[in-house]
Amino acid sequence: MNKREYVTRTFLGTAVALAQCAAIAQTWTALDPLPAPARDAAVCFAIDDQVYLGGGFGRKDFFQYDPDAQHWTAKPAIPGVSTERAFATGFAVNGKGYVCLGSDGTTFKQDLWEYDPTLNTWTQKASYPSAARNTAFGFGLGDYGYVCGGADNDYIYSDFYRYDPAADEWTLLGPLPSGPTAFGSTFVIGDYAYLMGGDHGTGETAEVYRFDPTTEEWTPRADFTGAPRQTGVAFALNGKGYFGAGQSAYTTVYDDVFSYDPDADSWSPAGTFNGGVRCWSAACNTTDRAFMGTGWDFGANFFNDWWSFNAAVGMDETLVREQVSLFPVPATDVLNIRCGSISGALVITDALGRAVFSARVVNGRAEVDVSALSAGAYQVLITEGSGRRVRSSFTRG
Repeated sequence: MNKREYVTRTFLGTAVALAQCAAIAQTWTALDPLPAPARDAAVCFAIDDQVYLGGGFGRKDFFQYDPDAQHWTAKPAIPGVSTERAFATGFAVNGKGYVCLGSDGTTFKQDLWEYDPTLNTWTQKASYPSAARNTAFGFGLGDYGYVCGGADNDYIYSDFYRYDPAADEWTLLGPLPSGPTAFGSTFVIGDYAYLMGGDHGTGETAEVYRFDPTTEEWTPRADFTGAPRQTGVAFALNGKGYFGAGQSAYTTVYDDVFSYDPDADSWSPAGTFNGGVRCWSAACNTTDRAFMGTGWDFGANFFNDWWSFNAAVGMDETLVREQVSLFPVPATDVLNIRCGSISGALVITDALGRAVFSARVVNGRAEVDVSALSAGAYQVLITEGSGRRVRSSFTRG
């Protein structure tokens, strides 16, 4: 599978709800860009609080970023390809980095390479034991690496493998709980890994699962409350996970970011990415910082920019108040939304915090078909590109 191939109604009734509109301080800081051509579909991981990024469409180069010195250093190119390694899977375990799978512009790859930052060398390891593919995703956790899903020109896969660097062996752990999934995203918080987003071949998913390496089992967690998406970025910082950007249906690109609280098992908006809408970007976190850059905006723009994320600023909101009209309440078939002149992304969530509808508000107006929603209470969240947010609620009769 290659990326290149790859409601309105109106009615009468009135009710007025007073909502909170939050002005978000900037959460992202622009840093020195990658000193190489723009690209998307790169790999990115951290080793001992140093960030490594490389590959992508048309590229096999590889770089180290030092967060303290804010400096990029070129490293030996990713091996095993002549011109590019795109949509590869990367992870770090025990002080070494790993890159596997992907495509070289002509064929799907099956090889695995280990990068040793001390020796500054690549060493080939045991190849992935299943079909060659790209668009897989993975993570490092404890002493092992894990690689999941992915796709080729014929199939989207659901297999889930563990890699043991000490033994240089792969072990099949079973299928993913999400089923066949490409372009999924993962982050690690404490002793657990979390899987979210991705493409099942029939559309994007909002499902989230937690992986316990002790039991080797997946547990469903609260659904992602933003619009379902694939190719999103994910990282963890200060005990919380973050997921955002990405695209859906190869038509819509996002810049919103959401935070996940593992203790409360809940998602909350965390502002927007200041670099604009972006998919197939690279991101990762060190012990106390997170970074994101590169990618594509579905237009003429590919990027080599680089940004740091400030979680503390992202959660520091100044509340103001603004009139938001929702009518009729209770809603029956169509919910009318009026909110001044605000334009932005609209997400409706149910009482469990699950996203059940997404659209856009344009110039403060939207008419949403809610006829398929069950009776009950719902939240409305509108996020502007500037990061301002408007919340309100309604009931479906």
